[in-house]
Amino acid sequence: MAICVPPSFSLTEAKSLDTCNIYEPTKNTFTNTDRDYARRVSDYWFQFAKVGKPISEGSPSWPSDTAARDRTMLFSESMQVKIDFMRARLNVFVAAGKILATFAKPK
Repeated sequence: MAICVPPSFSLTEAKSLDTCNIYEPTKNTFTNTDRDYARRVSDYWFQFAKVGKPISEGSPSWPSDTAARDRTMLFSESMQVKIDFMRARLNVFVAAGKILATFAKPK
């Protein structure tokens, strides 16, 4: 999972970037920090498509995820690998799903 929001935008603003790009020239919309962020994110994706490994020069390496160790690349102003990112929240959803499934079983 990856959620990419340029550093100078809030999540609400990021949802409307497509409209923003149509009506405003991007050179006035995005900061140099945003452009650097976009370059680093693009590097990860292009390198993954090209060689099968997401790499971005000057950014942290993106390790493989395994069943034993959940690793998520957090794309934000400072890109970083998180171990068991939001695991507690996921566990709550899994538990709630199991409880709700008992109500959906035919009798």
